[in-house]
Amino acid sequence: MLRTRSSVIRRIRDFFTLQDYLEVQTPVLSPDLIPEPSIIPFQTRMHHPFRGSRELYLVPSPEVHMKKLLSWGSGSIFQIGTCFRNQEQIGHLHNPEFTMLEWYTMHADFLDSLEMMKDLLSDLSSFDEAGICSRDPVVMTVSEACWNYARFDLEHCQDIDMLREAVESKEHVETEAIRSATWEELFHRLFLTWVEPELPADRPCFLTHYPRQIDCLAKDIPGTPWKERWEVYLSGRELANCFSEEISYDKVASYYCRSSVELPGRYRDLPEPPPLVDHSFPELYRSDHGSCSGTALGVDRLIMALTGAQDIRGVILFPLSDIL
Repeated sequence: MLRTRSSVIRRIRDFFTLQDYLEVQTPVLSPDLIPEPSIIPFQTRMHHPFRGSRELYLVPSPEVHMKKLLSWGSGSIFQIGTCFRNQEQIGHLHNPEFTMLEWYTMHADFLDSLEMMKDLLSDLSSFDEAGICSRDPVVMTVSEACWNYARFDLEHCQDIDMLREAVESKEHVETEAIRSATWEELFHRLFLTWVEPELPADRPCFLTHYPRQIDCLAKDIPGTPWKERWEVYLSGRELANCFSEEISYDKVASYYCRSSVELPGRYRDLPEPPPLVDHSFPELYRSDHGSCSGTALGVDRLIMALTGAQDIRGVILFPLSDIL
């Protein structure tokens, strides 16, 4: 497994290098993060004998630094590095410390990156013991998946009351948790329970056009309730997430404002404070940034799918589940 892992990572590196992507290595420790209320980071404190102390965070992704490089004119870049997420599951599919491949393609959108993802999987097919990557992928919108596998009309459920009715009709129960849930929480309740388990597992499955209500730095598709975003599943497991990156200063600044307001509520029951947010970050988009698409891929899960492994232990060395 270790030899296979090394070979897969080497092949990924060659794939991007041959297409003139610049490999970068950005910090794992950061004084601030892009605000994401759904992600809780690990935090630590740096102590210095002359400069005092400062809160730092282990990055949940290299996004915050890679986007700075893009704004400085780096061109298309990629990185294979270690990331960390706190307050999440620990088990056969999850480890708080994991390896992520993240790449950004200049002058491209999410559909361009979808084709590149197909090419990457094809390039890795020689490692694919189950033959999953060599099979034609399924590509459908999130709305189509909701209808195909759970028979609920997502486009009709843009109003929270309609979506709540859809949840109640599936679960045949009305609870306080359902009544008080946000649109995003209701959607994930439906999607994770009724749709995701039914997605094809014998081939790559791409879901495109995610709902706008799931707030993120992906471009909106004008005149629709969707965003320029896709996720891909391999062996029935979520593997990668991609956006056409929002590059409007006003919209990035608005996202920072909204997300920063939501962070304290997300941390209400936790001992640590919300992560620090650099509100000057949107200033990167004051100048002509150029269109860009970004993709983040879980390398450990990719190797699991390629090798048929059912447990992340062995795919990564010294997982935390071994000591907890």
